[in-house]
Amino acid sequence: MNPEGFFVPRRSLFPVLTAALTAAGLLSTAQAQLHVAGSLLVDVDATSAPLGPITSIPNAGTLGGVFETRAAVNNNPVVAQVSGNGTRGIKFDGSDFLQHADSVGGALIPADPTLVGASPTCSIEAWVLNPDISGEETIVSWGRRGGPDGSNMSFNYGWDDRWGAVGHWGAQDIGWDPCCNSGTDPQGVPQSGKWHHLVYTYDGTMTRVYADGVLKNSEALALNTTPGTPVTIGAQMEPDGTTVTAGIRALMTIARLRIHSEALSSTDIADNYNTEKSSFSEGGSPLPYGPIHRYSFSNPAGTASSGSVITDSIGTADGIVRGAGANFTGTRLTLPGGSSATQGYVDLPNRLLSTNSGDNGGSGEITLEGWVKTTGARNWGRIFDFGNGTAGEINGPGSGALPVVTEQTQIATRLPCET
Repeated sequence: MNPEGFFVPRRSLFPVLTAALTAAGLLSTAQAQLHVAGSLLVDVDATSAPLGPITSIPNAGTLGGVFETRAAVNNNPVVAQVSGNGTRGIKFDGSDFLQHADSVGGALIPADPTLVGASPTCSIEAWVLNPDISGEETIVSWGRRGGPDGSNMSFNYGWDDRWGAVGHWGAQDIGWDPCCNSGTDPQGVPQSGKWHHLVYTYDGTMTRVYADGVLKNSEALALNTTPGTPVTIGAQMEPDGTTVTAGIRALMTIARLRIHSEALSSTDIADNYNTEKSSFSEGGSPLPYGPIHRYSFSNPAGTASSGSVITDSIGTADGIVRGAGANFTGTRLTLPGGSSATQGYVDLPNRLLSTNSGDNGGSGEITLEGWVKTTGARNWGRIFDFGNGTAGEINGPGSGALPVVTEQTQIATRLPCET
């Protein structure tokens, strides 16, 4: 459980959406403050592109040209607004992609000589929103798959701890975080459904990956990237160097993409993130209704014995720990799991929810929100549980007739290991 804890707002929350992006002149001013390492070879920005299908977008970097749709006829990505802040990006559907060409309908441009061969220094920056993370999804690539080791260059947004962040082929691959390698939104992988500033750097000896200005993983390695293939957004190249790999294409939205010829420093990356993050923040007006109960589980570290009070920091509906095996860490509560007849859970007051029902004069709407980490699988593993009961319950606001039980609330409350 994070310090904000678990809380029950008065009603369903519908944040007011922010306005669209600020005027193009303001965005240009922000871009002018960005750090560049060596030459800025590729600079693609879709945040002010017209909404709808896109067949090409200019490259404002030093290599010039355009990134053009080269998939099947009428299989084009679209410029779309995919989050509440109004930010636009190129939305890929898992089958389409863009490749670097000298002009619309012109010849494909092989990746710049500075990006290929032995120990090619490089930085890649991308603002990306991935709605549903898979093991490997390609943001941008050049080189080709199939080996030898270290010959591919694919910057990825996936959960696999072997190649979820970078596919160089072989032992030179790297994930976003080595703590786990399966599932959606696993520990350490940038969270799905949100904009992230994702960065790859290679300084000739060390690969590093960053998310939102923070170093996530690094690895010392040698590279020898295969030349002759174009920079491809949203896909990778097969061993023949011409066929585009089908199964790991992007199903995500990419708003900005920059490729530098040298490695950005960690300070430069943090500065670039901070310069641009306001354009990708959800923002919005203050919520029309704040929570009416909040449980932060911030008791001093130690055993959470049965009867320990869980303070409601906003209202007066304190809960208590029931059962054995629970512990406070100082910022969260950990629960052992098992039968609620003997094992720890948090018991909240009666009628905590029913007081908001329409027949009790309430809005008839509630929202329950909290941070939870499940550390083991169990049948009937309950995060929040409520129902009718007749005995052994604590009283709360409006208690009396028809006791509505909010007991057997088993909340696994260790912080997720994620950004």
